[in-house]
Parts: sequence; structure tokens; C-alpha cells
Amino acid sequence: LSGTTSQVLSQSKLIVTACMLYGIKGQKQSSLQWILLVLLMLSLCCYSIMGDLLSKHQKLKKGEEVTESEDTLMGMFMTVLKVAVSCLCAVLSDKYMKDF
Repeated sequence: LSGTTSQVLSQSKLIVTACMLYGIKGQKQSSLQWILLVLLMLSLCCYSIMGDLLSKHQKLKKGEEVTESEDTLMGMFMTVLKVAVSCLCAVLSDKYMKDF
């Protein structure tokens, strides 16, 4: 898993947390906040995709073989799982710790 892909997936915490806050606590975000979250995620995705395409293009230019491995898919799955668990724990602790 490349560093940029990992970082983009980790930054998805922002949007996942906002969705979980709405689903678990009922805390809504304003329209402006949603727009900014979506724009941030789109810009991070574009950055990651362009970086991957550039590195693949450079490998092809050198005559090297470009392959996708199962390790990349497993890395992406594990990163998404880490983000989901981290966000769930943060939202639940926020919900129950504020009662005290």
C-alpha cells in the first residue's frame, strides 16, 4: 500500500466520524461543513490517484512491469477497518463520557 493511498484512507476519518455522529448521537453538520468535508475528500482522492498514475507511468516508461498485488487490497481493507473502529470508539466515548 503506497503512503499516499494510506494517508487518504486515514483522512476519511473526518467524513466517517461526521456520519457516525449523525447516526449514533443525532448530531448534525451544517451544509457548509458537509460541502467542505466532501471537497476535502475529493481533493485527497485526486492527489492519491494522480500520484499512483504518475508512478505507474514512470515504471512503464522505463519498461518495467506494473502489477496490482493482493497486498494492496489487504492493506486498503485493513486501513478502512482501522478508520471505522477508531471513529466508532471516538463517537461512543464522546457520547457516554459527556454524561458524567
